[in-house]
Amino acid sequence: MIFVKKHKHLTKLIVMNMRFIRLIVIVLNYITLCGMKKSQIFVFKKIIPKNIEQLLIDPIALAIWYLDDGTKRNYNGCRFATQSFSLEENEMLQSTLKRNFDLSVKVEKFWNKKIGKEAYGLSVPSKNKSYLTFKNLIYSFVKTEIPSMLYKLE
Repeated sequence: MIFVKKHKHLTKLIVMNMRFIRLIVIVLNYITLCGMKKSQIFVFKKIIPKNIEQLLIDPIALAIWYLDDGTKRNYNGCRFATQSFSLEENEMLQSTLKRNFDLSVKVEKFWNKKIGKEAYGLSVPSKNKSYLTFKNLIYSFVKTEIPSMLYKLE
């Protein structure tokens, strides 16, 4: 009960998600009864918009993206979880980060056990001072607005 009082917004989100899941189950059951294939109806695929260069221009957007989908590495470097995107989309993100923020990021290829195939991720290496540039871009925002997330930068 204490959790519910302290985290009302999170509780509402969980309830909303449970309703959505129930709705999906009802729809999938209906589709099965009608003889349609589930894969014909629901195809969820993340994509990078073609105009990402015009959208990802603010260091605050970069900070929010990293705090949500980024990981600090043991050494001075970090990684963005972009493994659901194609090589071309990762390269588009790489060029956007270079043009808009002067960040030299690396597209890394690795084996993704979850999906059973090769995937790609973006890495901000410590060499060439890329990570230092990245950290300087977002540090003040994180420190003043979301200090509980500073662990991802230190």
